[in-house]
Amino acid sequence: MAVLAVVAATVAFWSGNKEAPSLVDTAKKTKKLTIGVLPDQPGLGQRVGEKTYAGLDVDVATYIAKQLGVPAAGITFVPVTGADRAVALANGKAQLVIAASPVQEEKRGGVALSDPYLTMHDDVMVLSTNKKMRQSRDVVGKKLCVLPGSVIPAGLKAKAMPTKSISECLLALLRGKVVGAFGKDAVLAGYAQQNPGRFKLLGPNGTATSYSIYLPAKDPRVKHKVDSVLQKMVQDGTWKRMVTTRLPMLSTSQAAVHP
Repeated sequence: MAVLAVVAATVAFWSGNKEAPSLVDTAKKTKKLTIGVLPDQPGLGQRVGEKTYAGLDVDVATYIAKQLGVPAAGITFVPVTGADRAVALANGKAQLVIAASPVQEEKRGGVALSDPYLTMHDDVMVLSTNKKMRQSRDVVGKKLCVLPGSVIPAGLKAKAMPTKSISECLLALLRGKVVGAFGKDAVLAGYAQQNPGRFKLLGPNGTATSYSIYLPAKDPRVKHKVDSVLQKMVQDGTWKRMVTTRLPMLSTSQAAVHP
């Protein structure tokens, strides 16, 4: 029995040693972290230089990294898309992915989801000079371009013009082919910031979608840590300041996003 106990302890010892260290420990030790973000989503994640990114997702990433012991200079941002953000984490291209990932997405191998850090609502954006459009019900019977991935709810009773890109949708709006653009409020607000004062949101309607951070699936410690950091970010007022800076159109409207 004594021999068996020694063998069992030895196996347990070596099995434990084979487990990969938590990102909580490696980040604190190396002072470095690689984070996947969107490169082409104004207000959320956008490349503004060869290696520089800006947006709400980037601010959240920087805050989390600091809480993990990694300074801003130790962060390496890598571009990801909606199609490959999970793959980027699973194959090691990124250690965390903060790229507006819907919590409804099916969990894939090597990926876990944090608690939500952002909630977007369906909304309609129109030209600020359009005085006839003041609330969502004003678009009944009107033609709206629809951002990719969005669907106009039947209750809105508007005519849909599908588009292949956000740019195509906004161009249709600017040229008067439609009276408004339909999609997620944070996305619309981000693009509106590129043309200050030219657009306005009519207010949330339809579906609200929550977004999370992609984390290593086999690292429960980092999920616990990130979730606690997100809670702190909201409680100390940092999250609200980030939204006010990156998406001011939302911070002053009834469509304000929240975790």
